[in-house]
Amino acid sequence: MLDMLEVTKKRFIAGAVCPQCDEVDRIVVEVAQHSITLTEMSRRRCVSCGFADEYGEGPGTRVSGIPKGRPERPKSATVNPVQVRILDPKDPSL
Repeated sequence: MLDMLEVTKKRFIAGAVCPQCDEVDRIVVEVAQHSITLTEMSRRRCVSCGFADEYGEGPGTRVSGIPKGRPERPKSATVNPVQVRILDPKDPSL
């Protein structure tokens, strides 16, 4: 649907993650306006894999929700401290 409209603005979204290929900083938001009805539509598009998702106001449009941000890093496993004993090489009891 956005292809029939005139694209007025394009901007990259910093930190956005593509829902299809999980690439970071590859999402561009394109805003377009229909010249007769003045309905504004937006589309987020991945420049890496070509994924596109339209959203906006008006009948027949679907809202995809909030775009997800940077993926969280998994928390590292807890490491239990180990006591280290320093040995004296001159000690005859070893």
